[in-house]
Amino acid sequence: DGVGVTDATAVSLTIDNASDLGIGSDSTGLLNRLTGSIDEVRISNSRRYTGTFNVPSAAFSDDVNAMALYHFDGCIVKDASANGLHGSLSTTTANNPTGTAGGKFGNGLTFGGAKRVSIADDPQLDFGAATDFTIEAWIKTSSGSDGDIIVKRASDAATTGYLIKYNGIAGTVS
Repeated sequence: DGVGVTDATAVSLTIDNASDLGIGSDSTGLLNRLTGSIDEVRISNSRRYTGTFNVPSAAFSDDVNAMALYHFDGCIVKDASANGLHGSLSTTTANNPTGTAGGKFGNGLTFGGAKRVSIADDPQLDFGAATDFTIEAWIKTSSGSDGDIIVKRASDAATTGYLIKYNGIAGTVS
């Protein structure tokens, strides 16, 4: 619905990790897989929203603060930012997300089962304790399961990294 759901501040946390970035699941496709659609994922090295949140009326655009930008038009995992952090669909065709006409802007990807997108580890996706950053995405869930991963860049045992997940039982994102 375009409503901002969380704003968090890391006080002493260094948000860097040697893990790949996973969208729709962890980068292995084994844990807490999202059942639903994702369109428009942008990761920025700045705090994009500091006041009243206005729902974007167009696809996210590239700028100097966009570290990664994915439109997911036509099952393509091409980074539309200047950084070239292109991703890949899961290694088996049966696990690849499928295109959907129901994206927020153009197409999006439909996830379910072991379907996932992976983006290789890159230091441009690391953020220090004093660095503001923004992760934003358009999602539409089709199940009420708990802990479905939207974006994850952390190993399961890691104390660094970041994770955004859908909590279907509470109907929230954290």
